[in-house]
Amino acid sequence: TGSLGNTEAGMWIARQFEGLGIAPLNGSYSQSFKATDGSVGRNIVGILPSAGRSFNRRYMIVAAHYDGFGELDGAIYPGADSNASGVAAMLNIGKMISAMVSYGKTYRQNIIFVALDAKNLSMGGAKALWESIENREMRNPLTGEAIGKEDISMMVNIDQIGSCLSP
Repeated sequence: TGSLGNTEAGMWIARQFEGLGIAPLNGSYSQSFKATDGSVGRNIVGILPSAGRSFNRRYMIVAAHYDGFGELDGAIYPGADSNASGVAAMLNIGKMISAMVSYGKTYRQNIIFVALDAKNLSMGGAKALWESIENREMRNPLTGEAIGKEDISMMVNIDQIGSCLSP
């Protein structure tokens, strides 16, 4: 969190969102917050609005964190395990749903995709996301409606699919 590599990873995820037709919330994919160590964290947030006939106020969140230690006290913590694997799964879910829409299939809920930062700093990105929902700071880009906690039906958090670390 706060490093050049972390910023580059976040912007790469934002470009993937854009390529999948996942729209930014509040005019930007990046939502900044202050992490516990004083660094600037950035959640990458986008939405696939409901493809149903009428606007649905329900939202499902699909999330994965994208920060990682890399190395801590000489031990290597592969980012591919924690949590590039979760980010890859989240992006593939976005790709699948975008493909469904291109084939004329619809889905009933709005889907918010979030790449969370600062998981390794007291879950800072998750806390910042929830605060923005509680404070109704996010708005649906199609309707302008604020998104509050009563509008969230579920959250799927994808973390560390498999591992190359031995016990």
